Amino acid sequence: MLDLLLKGSPPGTIGAASSNGWTDNTLFIQWLRRFMQHTKCSEEEPCILIMDRHQSHKSLEAIELARENGVITATLPPHCVSE
Repeated sequence: MLDLLLKGSPPGTIGAASSNGWTDNTLFIQWLRRFMQHTKCSEEEPCILIMDRHQSHKSLEAIELARENGVITATLPPHCVSE
């Protein structure tokens, strides 16, 4: 991860990169934990996360982590656009 990529970003912004440059399950789990930290989702006050169907979002670890922390996941159908 090049620090230059974060130049000018808001305070508290973090960056991560995989060894091959593509997003993967590990990066998504890191992102999901950060999302939960900032949204403060819980079973009592759930939140919804709308995402695409990228392969990195489809791991048992991610599904269980979301479910255990009050994150309801919804995926958009392929080729879905808003105008």
